[in-house]
Amino acid sequence: MGFMPVDILIFAAFLCLSIGVGAYHAIKTRRAEQRDLQKSATADFLMGGRKMPIVPIALSLLTTFLSGIMMLGAPAELYQRGVLIWVLYLGGGFAFLVSGLFFVPIFYKMKATSIYEYFELRFESKILRRMGAALFLLNTLFYMSVVMYAPAVALTGVTHMPLWPFILVR
Repeated sequence: MGFMPVDILIFAAFLCLSIGVGAYHAIKTRRAEQRDLQKSATADFLMGGRKMPIVPIALSLLTTFLSGIMMLGAPAELYQRGVLIWVLYLGGGFAFLVSGLFFVPIFYKMKATSIYEYFELRFESKILRRMGAALFLLNTLFYMSVVMYAPAVALTGVTHMPLWPFILVR
């Protein structure tokens, strides 16, 4: 049994809403830049001018870690292996707490925008900074491949469409 017409309608509405939010903020930002005639620096772009409240920043970080793999895999893992998976989630929450209390204040005082900038400042090595960034990019490349593939396979199963359009749209 595949998608019913109401499922397709809800799915299309969700995609349109996501695209609409992105387009709205792009247009709003462009108009603001034209009014001010100023371009923001890279640090302002990455750090939000260091004036954003904690809740939007925390939600942004949280959604960064949520993916189709977690949405599809966490319930299946819980069903298959039981509640022991919650130990992993509790450990992740503890890690967020520790990094928020100990590491983020250090980066904030240093005005560092990334861990790689910290590597360069701490160890006085551009090579270490570049190696760390390169390893992160390589890891992200493999991770994103799986993140894009897993939901595409699930959508292929319910829509009976080929796999490649879902990978491209994702």
